[in-house]
Amino acid sequence: MKKYFLLSTLLVFIGLVINGCSVISITPWIPPRSPVVPTYGNSINITKAPVDITFDKTTIGPKRGESSSYFVFWLVSFGDSGVYAAAREGNIKHVDQIDCEILNVLGFFRRYTTIVYGE
Repeated sequence: MKKYFLLSTLLVFIGLVINGCSVISITPWIPPRSPVVPTYGNSINITKAPVDITFDKTTIGPKRGESSSYFVFWLVSFGDSGVYAAAREGNIKHVDQIDCEILNVLGFFRRYTTIVYGE
């Protein structure tokens, strides 16, 4: 009886780990507020979306800067995906537009990138 319990527990755990959607229930993740809600996949997902919700007078500047933060195996999270870091990387003094890019691989590896455009 104990053997079957351990085996079934192991199978349930493996099933949750393999499924990319299980990351949402294990580690809550709220997508960025965006006028366009990007699609999300179960295994590999690469999505770009705007972060800025005011498009009436927005222009795209000639310079581009990126900053990223990473999440690995529910254990390690590192990086700076802030707007200031992205503007500094692109040598931008005035930010016109902000986009984001999300890369998710089986829930084990995630990269969130902030992309800024400006002058």
